[in-house]
Amino acid sequence: MKNILAPLVGLSCLLFFSTTTRAQGLIDGFQKGGGNFDLALSYSYEQYSDFYVGDQKVSEPMLGDITTQSINLFAAVGITDRIDAVLNLPYIFVNASNNPDLDQSSIQDLSLCLKG
Repeated sequence: MKNILAPLVGLSCLLFFSTTTRAQGLIDGFQKGGGNFDLALSYSYEQYSDFYVGDQKVSEPMLGDITTQSINLFAAVGITDRIDAVLNLPYIFVNASNNPDLDQSSIQDLSLCLKG
């Protein structure tokens, strides 16, 4: 049991505490092939109180901490061996701790693409 526990803890730390990830964009050079399907659901969270306007760092006390959360659904299906359909559906939540009247949430930058 001890031999299994250490790698599982290491893998859990790697997956749950990583701060930087990279992925391909919607349109890449790879085809799914007819009938093949990819589906991915992702979540991100960020919180900050300072931000940049141009190259000047500012903070706005009326806003407090700004929290952004997003949930994204990505799907790609091979219609034929040479044509794929790609869907990207992000839903964004933004909250300002000192001013709840500014809270917003909605779909943002919905994408539906055909590539071949």
